[in-house]
Amino acid sequence: MSDGWAPRLIACAIGVFLCVLVVETIFGSWIFGSSFGFLNVPRNVVIRHDLREIRPGGGIALYRKDKYGLRGSYGKPSEIDILVVGGSTTNEFYVGEGETWADVMATELRRYSKTLRVANAGVDGHSTVGHIRSFEAWFPEIPGLRPKYVLFYIGINDSQLENREAFDRLEELKTSARFVRYVKNNSALYYLIRLFRGWNRASRANIIHSHSYPPLKPVLATIHVDPQPYTKALNAYANRIKRLDEQTREMGSIPIFVTQQRGGAFVIDGVIQAANPESVRWQAVQRLYNAAMMTACRAVSAICIDLAEKIIFVPEDFSDLLHTTASGSRKIGRFLAAKLKDQIP
Repeated sequence: MSDGWAPRLIACAIGVFLCVLVVETIFGSWIFGSSFGFLNVPRNVVIRHDLREIRPGGGIALYRKDKYGLRGSYGKPSEIDILVVGGSTTNEFYVGEGETWADVMATELRRYSKTLRVANAGVDGHSTVGHIRSFEAWFPEIPGLRPKYVLFYIGINDSQLENREAFDRLEELKTSARFVRYVKNNSALYYLIRLFRGWNRASRANIIHSHSYPPLKPVLATIHVDPQPYTKALNAYANRIKRLDEQTREMGSIPIFVTQQRGGAFVIDGVIQAANPESVRWQAVQRLYNAAMMTACRAVSAICIDLAEKIIFVPEDFSDLLHTTASGSRKIGRFLAAKLKDQIP
């Protein structure tokens, strides 16, 4: 009997292999469609975060990335008007659909009779080094992508760029990891597995790790930061800003650069309240990078928005020292819409 089963098993295995081959050839992107090759860009992601246990009034926050690695309701890539680029403060992993600052900006622009489709290309950990690489390796793989504007909400990650190479890497280095990533990016079956996992996660809300904001204490004075030790890094940052400007214009788009403000320190009733003295120092360092951005931005005649110097945040606008809550994101989105309504047709 075992002799009779062996040929059947072999025939069955060959049949399964041929079926998989046909499915992968037709529905995968090995031959047809966009291939993301070795790119390590999260795609086809659906996650529901339950914020009720960690934030008063919190609910379910839906996080979703499509097959191109973008967030937002923008239609087709060829219909995108504004592509927003940044790190985790743009990606907003724990802020739900419709509540990210990019979504709020799009909604507010409609109030000003500016119907513009906005797509979110934020990637956790990316600095301008990663954004430059995105123009080289990621964005060309998105069919028809030619937005009218590319908005860069950047600076925080660049101020902490040292030893962050892994965060900016879009491609795997090890051969084994590159092979696995290549299969994941092209396989139709893996896409179905990811889709099923997304449905499964969506059916039971994920409880995220606690984002506890540290208690604030009065700080007697501001902290002065000598800019001299940062000169080389600031010049390199300015050069990367100029490179992003070039890449944006090569795409046929107009660049918009926006400065960032960190959490951790606030002026409350005329007194500086901070999580610790280091938070005040980091805000001073951030101002150096913001000034470098604005200088470089004006030099290339891009649209320059100094959000950090104009917007007023309160502690409730941050879930930690860097990332905004939905209330903070609303402030950013509304602020940008008000600034852009007279600068874009």
